[in-house]
Amino acid sequence: MTVALEHTVLLWDPDDPKRFGVDPHHFEALGMQTLCVPYHQLGQETKLIDNILETKADALVFTRNDDMKGFPPIGEILSRTRMGYSCISAIDPAHQENQTRACVKDFLSQNGVVELPDIPKIYGPANQNRAKNGTFTLVFDMEQLGGVRFGLPRLLKYIEPLGIRATFFVTGIVASIYPNVLERLSITGHEIAIHGSVHEFFTDRDFEEQLRRLSDHLNQLKRFSDVKGANLIYRMDSLTVRAMTSVGIDYFVLFRKHVPYRSRYLRPSTRCRRFRASESSNDLTFIPISVETYQGDSSEIIRSIDSAWKTSQQEGTNHISILMHPFKDGSLKRMDLTRKIIQYVMEHLNLSPVTLNQLPSPPDVPENVAQIHYRWDGCPAPDTAGSISNLTRSWWHPIEYHALRTERLVDALEQENCPAMLSAGTTELPSHISIFPDIVTDADIFVKTDPLCFVGSATRLIKAVLGNGVRINLYPANKFTDIVNFCLFHLPRNTEEFLLVMRKILMRIRLLLPLGKYSDHI
Repeated sequence: MTVALEHTVLLWDPDDPKRFGVDPHHFEALGMQTLCVPYHQLGQETKLIDNILETKADALVFTRNDDMKGFPPIGEILSRTRMGYSCISAIDPAHQENQTRACVKDFLSQNGVVELPDIPKIYGPANQNRAKNGTFTLVFDMEQLGGVRFGLPRLLKYIEPLGIRATFFVTGIVASIYPNVLERLSITGHEIAIHGSVHEFFTDRDFEEQLRRLSDHLNQLKRFSDVKGANLIYRMDSLTVRAMTSVGIDYFVLFRKHVPYRSRYLRPSTRCRRFRASESSNDLTFIPISVETYQGDSSEIIRSIDSAWKTSQQEGTNHISILMHPFKDGSLKRMDLTRKIIQYVMEHLNLSPVTLNQLPSPPDVPENVAQIHYRWDGCPAPDTAGSISNLTRSWWHPIEYHALRTERLVDALEQENCPAMLSAGTTELPSHISIFPDIVTDADIFVKTDPLCFVGSATRLIKAVLGNGVRINLYPANKFTDIVNFCLFHLPRNTEEFLLVMRKILMRIRLLLPLGKYSDHI
């Protein structure tokens, strides 16, 4: 088994032995460490993070996920500890005890069996009813036991008769405990891909350690299927991409979600891109995830889908990818919403389902092209040297804006017959373009034009000076100009964005008004 349980910690509540049959000694017999923490204090216990870090573990195992009573802030804890995780938790509050007991039994046995629906008799080849409008991919992250045991059967029972084959990013802990699930997915034509052995952080580990972890996890999943992709969103860095190319991974995914941000939809690109992994020509494909269903009601999710689909049509890709989670979207309270979303995509937009590994690969990029350094989701902006840090507002730092700047600049340069691509290489490469706050301290050319607001001007300036060995920095011209650009960029562009601003204003007013009969009518 590739999962080292001695490097995991069980967080258990004092009520767990009675309610769920959790005996910490049974987990310790597997080599795990255990910590007793009242779940209603998770996120409030100041010493908890220190106690967790002292274990030197890779991952935490929770007995309740963030939909169960107490709503433990799992994401916040993982972000602060930089650790992986899994849950042996129920996904339906009404059945919390029985479902959690079943997950605990599966985990302790390390050999659970999920009762999955029979393969539909009418289940022809992929895309048997290919629609003319375009394609979509349902992407599922599988890292919680309850989602696999209880959510996945419901999801498969619905999507498979529709002819949908999905992409499943699976952790090693799920693959170890539920091998029959991976066998069933592979036989039915779904795609299986990497999600980390224990959903761990690869960020800040050295290259050899990242390579070892990817190799072990890849070999584990290859027992069931050919593996081409990886989802390590918020948990990867530039070395991770190099390690991916070394083990033969073809593509990775990142969030480029179409959600309201401040006063408008940022509308990131939906197209797949070639991505240079290092100084050599080791290229992968970067596939954006445009929509995530983790939070939000049906109207919000459908607005995100519409935004992504409109963008994909404008770019000519005619494809969107939608990320779901079996422990969320397969729960009893969410299944109706899940059906509504899928029906909207297939019937209203008339899109045909494909897996991510069926998407056409972007064209190869020549070796000698301009490379734009790319920063990762979840990685903080670097400290900026010199007085440049005093010139800018914060909107150059967040990954949402950084991604828009880099991708728009790449597209504009390509339109000017000046090939460029995103890169994980060092900022000291020849023919390299860096965008604040990722700057090269000894760059050859400095361009004080914001590609997010004036991409045409920035492209012409870069094209005029770009050549072999030229390193270019783009950063704010001055604080006043940057504030003006910020305000101009965030003006609502259409009725939908104007209504978005009005809804936010009304919500603020409601929060400020005293509770009473007036606030109920806003």
